[in-house]
Amino acid sequence: VYHQMRGDRQASRELAEEIARLAKSAEEEFIAWVVLGSTAFWEGAMEDARIAMERAMAIYRPDLHRVIAQSFGDDACILPNCYHFFILWFLGRPDEAVRKVEETHQIVRGLPSPFIRVAFFHFEMLVWRELRRPGEVRRVAEQYLALTREQRNPLYAALASCGYGWASMHCGEVESGLAQLQTGLEDLKALGARLPLIYYTTLLIDVY
Repeated sequence: VYHQMRGDRQASRELAEEIARLAKSAEEEFIAWVVLGSTAFWEGAMEDARIAMERAMAIYRPDLHRVIAQSFGDDACILPNCYHFFILWFLGRPDEAVRKVEETHQIVRGLPSPFIRVAFFHFEMLVWRELRRPGEVRRVAEQYLALTREQRNPLYAALASCGYGWASMHCGEVESGLAQLQTGLEDLKALGARLPLIYYTTLLIDVY
């Protein structure tokens, strides 16, 4: 994740492949498909990403949440679903992407983890942005931003600020939206999160 967020694609690919080689148990195989899928996604290999995330979802079972959280210090069980609906959009299947958002929302509602809700809000916000629906982006970004501040998560707070700023601009609040977007981008720079910085800079281009 460290190398992935910094945009070090070669290092993240090598580590993802090593995780896949070492995986033995169901939870380890699940993590392996998630990291292979997310690595493929950020490399632009959307079909490979789709296949990997669908294999991860096929392994999923409810008790994996506790096992993965205790074993890896992270609760990544919802990530294949979140990546999947964004991947569907990139593959030119927007109707399926929206249906997948709704399906995933139903799963998230039954889970207690704030991290899971934050991850869901992040990807849902991106899908609505790509579908050019700023009202939906703003609705999600408001919940997303509130939760990241409550949980004191600076990375996701920066991402939420970017989305909220973009949506505000499209809703007619140009100056305040621009200021919020610029704040989010500066925070991403300070965190060293190069990978999302590239994507969210395109929002600034759009605003200008």
